[in-house]
Amino acid sequence: MSYEPKLAAALSGATLRKLSHWRRAAGPKGAVLVPEISSERPILYSFRDVVALRICVQLREEASLQKIRRALNTLREDLGEWKHLSSYKLVAGPDTIYLAEPDPAVDLIKGATWSSTRWSMFSLPSTRMAAVSLPCSPPS
Repeated sequence: MSYEPKLAAALSGATLRKLSHWRRAAGPKGAVLVPEISSERPILYSFRDVVALRICVQLREEASLQKIRRALNTLREDLGEWKHLSSYKLVAGPDTIYLAEPDPAVDLIKGATWSSTRWSMFSLPSTRMAAVSLPCSPPS
């Protein structure tokens, strides 16, 4: 199933302008999310893209775009995680973004400044984990 930008924006809570900025900013390496189906006209987003966009909208409410980009860069470059963004549970804390695995969580902002063998580990409150542990399956 594919979604045009207008519908993807409505489903994710992002504006069309944000989708455009997140898709194009600083090329593919600096882009927050490049659509899985088609990144050129006509632009089409997948269900997984919409889930990922929703995650980005939630992160953006609590963190700057610069922190989100830094966290994604750490996730991809330092940790070698290149799966689709919807595959991860990301949570914004007071001054960082966590990769919330079942236990413990990895601080993606502070970890980016350390060597790849030294990661700051934190436990997240169970209420925050419940908020990001919702199932992500496409509608049938």
